[in-house]
Amino acid sequence: MSKIKPIKKILLPFLIVLFIGILVPIIFYVHQFSGSGLSEDPNNWGVLGDYFGGVLNPIIALASLIILSYLTYLVSEQSNEKNKTLIVFQKRLTAFEELTKPFKDINLLGTRISTALQFTNQLEYLTPESKLHKMIEMKKELSLITNTFTEYYYTLRLFNVNYGHLFEYDFSCEDYKQLLEQMRKLGEYHDDVSNNLFDENKTTELSAEKFQPDQATMRLIAKVINEIRNEILPKNN
Repeated sequence: MSKIKPIKKILLPFLIVLFIGILVPIIFYVHQFSGSGLSEDPNNWGVLGDYFGGVLNPIIALASLIILSYLTYLVSEQSNEKNKTLIVFQKRLTAFEELTKPFKDINLLGTRISTALQFTNQLEYLTPESKLHKMIEMKKELSLITNTFTEYYYTLRLFNVNYGHLFEYDFSCEDYKQLLEQMRKLGEYHDDVSNNLFDENKTTELSAEKFQPDQATMRLIAKVINEIRNEILPKNN
């Protein structure tokens, strides 16, 4: 629809010029030979045809070429616009996938965190060798969990830099800042537990509540993701 008005603005003056270009040779011919009356000689009619063909054919051919060139330009412009829209849409989907993938991993951390915490309840009943083996396993598991929160923190932190131009979402809003802070704290807590696991003088409280995001944080993550998702796929679609 946006192309209709420009077409009308250009086409109307062009048609007027074309009409005048066709009308002028006819007027000249009629003015010059109107007193001669209608000829009964077929040769004279052949001359008339040659005159109009020689004068009007180049004008009509030029007009056709101009119209064809302009229509080709419009089609090309519309194709480029569609391609740009498609590219932006694909980039938005890629960005959204990068934003949501760590969230899916966080949702699956419950079992891994429970397993890691169960190790601590078994340590006092194990031999020193078995205890060391369990603590190494626990440290590996904690490191993996730590990486999940730390990577999501950096994903959120860099998301505005990498993809902010694709969205209208305000990445400087309080919700986003609060989410960044929560992911940073979770990453630091897990990292602290992992680093101090073998140091009896620097024990960190192993709290199930601190080990994973609380319900408020999970709702905050879901809220941010939904607001960005709605820009890509609006609800009324």
